[in-house]
Amino acid sequence: MNDPFEQLAAPVTPRPPRPGFARALRARLTEALGLDPLTAPTIPLPRRKPMSTTALATTTDLTATPYLCVHDGAAAIDWYADAFGALEEFRVVGDDGRLGHAELSVDGARFMLSDEYAELGVVSPRTLGGTATAIHLGVADIDTIYARAVEAGATALGEPADQPHGARHGTLVDPFGHRWMLSQKIETVSIDQYTARSDGSGFRVQAGPRAGQRYVDGIWGAMTYADPDVGIRFVTEVLGFEEQVLV
Repeated sequence: MNDPFEQLAAPVTPRPPRPGFARALRARLTEALGLDPLTAPTIPLPRRKPMSTTALATTTDLTATPYLCVHDGAAAIDWYADAFGALEEFRVVGDDGRLGHAELSVDGARFMLSDEYAELGVVSPRTLGGTATAIHLGVADIDTIYARAVEAGATALGEPADQPHGARHGTLVDPFGHRWMLSQKIETVSIDQYTARSDGSGFRVQAGPRAGQRYVDGIWGAMTYADPDVGIRFVTEVLGFEEQVLV
């Protein structure tokens, strides 16, 4: 007679640790061994299986949307409308008159903004004395929009020019201290073509594991790190982003 417990026993299936547990354990081991957490060897964390699209649609909006803080929210909304053709979707105003939240879009590409809330650590580029981020905005006619933005009071940092990756770029700073990288796609360029065109420019192109994946142009957030390798590790291992191209 077979042992009923053997018949009921489930097969042993190894399961990866939860990402949160893995990060906590790694931190404890790094501290116990006296290692520098920024240079200690890392093991890629297991990726969670994606939920069904139906479940995602009912739980959260899986996008990375730029959220700007400005020193004058109402004036900023007017400026983005005049310079970029932004459409205001709605705004939320507090009892103290400050703009708590607003959502805008430029040809369907969304971004958000608010006034300063220093008590919450939400401050604008004017308070910070500059910004470490940029907003990459895809446009249909970069030369017209760039000229209109400068005429409206933006500071020109780089006139529109064709780039080796197949887009025409121009960079400016708006009157509220935010840096915008305007971009108009002019051709489709492969990683190999991008690599060849960048030869002798002082930069080398490295394809990431997701190289070749198509993306929808719109608004991106660009962040500046003192140590980009650590920044890439943070957004990939902790936030779950996937690296595409490294220049």
